[in-house]
Amino acid sequence: MWMRLPGLPLPCQNPSILEVIGNSIGHFLRLDERTKRLKYPMSPRLCVEMDLAVKLPEEVVIAVGTEEIYHQKIEYDQRIGFCSFCLLLGHLDINCRKKQNQANTDGNAAAT
Repeated sequence: MWMRLPGLPLPCQNPSILEVIGNSIGHFLRLDERTKRLKYPMSPRLCVEMDLAVKLPEEVVIAVGTEEIYHQKIEYDQRIGFCSFCLLLGHLDINCRKKQNQANTDGNAAAT
């Protein structure tokens, strides 16, 4: 999943540091080319493999030195819906047709 780290301090934009940040969120895969070349330092972009069955973090805590703690906001390029009912990607359980069909079937069975 592609994500941005808006306002990340420039000293933290070293590729090895970005990899550590990515691994703290999930499994780091790669940086985009603009981030590698520091072409857009206001918002570095990285790709991280994540478990979509768990809530996506809104921020990551970064320790800079021994005393400074920084709460870095995470912006996802695209949030992919994951249904905890049917375990499919592309929708949330509130919009799940299988769940709605089962509720309708259960409701009809209770009425008879």
